[in-house]
Amino acid sequence: MMRCCKHCGALLEDDAKVCDFCGAVLEVPPAVIPAPQESPAVVPASQEVTAEVAKPAPKKKLSKKAIFIVSGILLAVIAIAVAVNMLFFNPHAPVATYEAVMNGDFDKVEDLAPREYWEYIAESRDKTVDAYLNELLKELEKRYSKQTTEDYTNMGKLLSVEMKVIDTEKAKAKDIAGVKTGLEKRYEIDASRVKTVYKLIIKSTITYTDDSYVTANILSAVKIDSKWYLIGYYDNDGEYVVTFSASSILSTINPYYSGIW
Repeated sequence: MMRCCKHCGALLEDDAKVCDFCGAVLEVPPAVIPAPQESPAVVPASQEVTAEVAKPAPKKKLSKKAIFIVSGILLAVIAIAVAVNMLFFNPHAPVATYEAVMNGDFDKVEDLAPREYWEYIAESRDKTVDAYLNELLKELEKRYSKQTTEDYTNMGKLLSVEMKVIDTEKAKAKDIAGVKTGLEKRYEIDASRVKTVYKLIIKSTITYTDDSYVTANILSAVKIDSKWYLIGYYDNDGEYVVTFSASSILSTINPYYSGIW
């Protein structure tokens, strides 16, 4: 390959350092130096171990069996919580008991009022509580049997009683204090055992073979110790009169129970 002298223009060999014609010293073309290649970085062994340890462990997925067991436990806990709430914190709870009694489950009659109430009633009749309750159950069964087999009204035979709470409101402090005093004075129930009182508006549907009718009652639920009971109360010139459902509410909703209590 040839090149030209910059001084005289003569053709020279590519590697010539001096021009053979004019004697000028020629510039040496710069050598092409290859770009340095980067060597791979060397990671110390200690860093490699640390990086390996720092990697998060893969998450284990629950098996179907484990998910089934966990779900079962959660459902059981929820069911227990609901049951405890119904028993201890739900003022609607005694309504279901009352409804059952109205439909012939008379073994639950005793649950409509605390023991002190039954002692009060039995004593007024010179009887023991057990003796009075036995007679009461027999009388209830007798009258219920008549209601379901004989025509007492133009609506036919009694078939069922359905009760539903449509509104709930906590009683005012004055009413709660009055109920406590009334229970203590009449039934000797210590006022400290009365925890709270709620007013309930209850819709009752009475169904007969030929017809049915609906009534609405404003009743109350009182919590004594850990149990709820249905009561009725009114302010009689500053003195509260309190009655349990076992003594008055049955006859209010269904007149054929009048006189039993």
